[in-house]
Amino acid sequence: MKRNILAALSVSLVLIAAGGCKTRKTSAAAPAAKTVPAAAGAIARIRGTQVQFTTLSLRGKALLDMGGNTNNVGIQIRMENGKRIWASITALAGIEVARALITPDSVRVVNRLQSTYLGKPFSFVQGFATRQIDFQMLQSVLSGNVPELLLAGQPGVEKKGVNTVLTGKRESLDYNMFFNELMKLTATNLNDAAAGRALKVEYSAHQEINGGLFPGQVNINSMAGPKRVTMALTFTKIEGNIPLEFPFTVPKRYEVIN
Repeated sequence: MKRNILAALSVSLVLIAAGGCKTRKTSAAAPAAKTVPAAAGAIARIRGTQVQFTTLSLRGKALLDMGGNTNNVGIQIRMENGKRIWASITALAGIEVARALITPDSVRVVNRLQSTYLGKPFSFVQGFATRQIDFQMLQSVLSGNVPELLLAGQPGVEKKGVNTVLTGKRESLDYNMFFNELMKLTATNLNDAAAGRALKVEYSAHQEINGGLFPGQVNINSMAGPKRVTMALTFTKIEGNIPLEFPFTVPKRYEVIN
């Protein structure tokens, strides 16, 4: 597994926050084709289905395709709400090949195969996504929640059978979010045509955790200019609000890379 692929696999956890952009001013929401009178009620129901957690532990497997380079790996993700995201990536033999720690102000990755270390400010991800990435947005998308910024933007609400669609626009970002009859998010489409960036995230196989429903399958398609990443996450074990450790050390012999 090449060095750039390992780094990309860890940083790809950040790519999915590309649509959750924190903008300085709010544009009017794009009108939906058919706005439901009880739009406020629909948004309140969506807020009621958000996964609430202090900590989350996710274990499973990931299939990553970046520019035609494909890797099947095992993955563990641990999150402390609002503070940190820890990820460990293993080869099929169960040997750890990379570890990442993402906080609101930093991204750190160790590559055990190449004995290298990457340490960057959180702004490092701007080269992969957009300039206004927000750490809370990343945690929201990983947990299958709707970023509060998008709910607060007064999106248009359209009913399609038992499903609900939220449509809106924030500056150059157009977004569509799809919900099932339980008001759980099943898909998010975000497009910033001016910046040449787009993101699609699909959620399925929901499981009950802490009284809410958590997606067991998350499929991600991200495009940022010529950079394209496809990632399929399948979680086989999900635990919430348990004591967690976030170990991260860099051996002195490791080479620091840019």
